[in-house]
Amino acid sequence: MNKTYAQDTKDLAIKKIMNREQRVPEVARELGISSSTLYRWIKLKREEKNNSKSKFLMKKLESRLEEISEEREVLLKAASILAREIR
Repeated sequence: MNKTYAQDTKDLAIKKIMNREQRVPEVARELGISSSTLYRWIKLKREEKNNSKSKFLMKKLESRLEEISEEREVLLKAASILAREIR
């Protein structure tokens, strides 16, 4: 049976471990949680963090791509105008 833990408990446990205040077995004993549960929470937190970084980077790259595409269109129009003037 899976036991449900409050988000505050999860956050506190992860914070203690990630900030190197305590090790996983110590936090597990203190909170009465299995070490494997804590490792799973940590893994999920890291994946969440990586996903948010990836999403941020993806948005930034999409925005830059849009800017460059617009600049390209302007340059193509300018080149076609210059080509017509040269003829």
